[in-house]
Amino acid sequence: MKSAGVLENADQLKNIMAREISLAMERRSNQAVYRASAKLSRNLTVEAKARDFTFYIDEPASFGGADKGPNPEEVVLAAVGACQAITAALYAALLGIEIKRYEVDLKGYLDLGGFYGTGGGERPTGFERVVCEVVIESDAPAKKLKEFERMVEERCVGHGTLRTPVAIESHWTINDQRVG
Repeated sequence: MKSAGVLENADQLKNIMAREISLAMERRSNQAVYRASAKLSRNLTVEAKARDFTFYIDEPASFGGADKGPNPEEVVLAAVGACQAITAALYAALLGIEIKRYEVDLKGYLDLGGFYGTGGGERPTGFERVVCEVVIESDAPAKKLKEFERMVEERCVGHGTLRTPVAIESHWTINDQRVG
């Protein structure tokens, strides 16, 4: 019998989550490494790769780009929204919550002074604030949905990455010579 919700494979997702949580507890490690690459291909167009996927990140024509894809800030927002939606799907399946609809609209607010070098060093270069507008439709009890909301907000990797300062290491190779 097909569910009226958006999770057609809720039982499979529940089993995956239960298995992965159990394995993490057994091995007492939750470490993972994700990989992606980005290559400036022409003007402001960047060819990005992750696993077997290739996609383009670019600026709009009004900013000198070819408009072949979203700009980096839009990609960050979309990634956070996608992460939240996926986190919601996995935890809904684990908790037995049927989701009929789940949407996230994001707005990122930033002062471009850091990027332009006009901020006097006072402004951060990234987003100052991100607002997520979430719409969910479910027949689950309000109390269960409130707990679900807390879990999604707390456990979403995208949210956590933006909330917590992240150590970034850069290693440069200039003209085939490693520097720094």
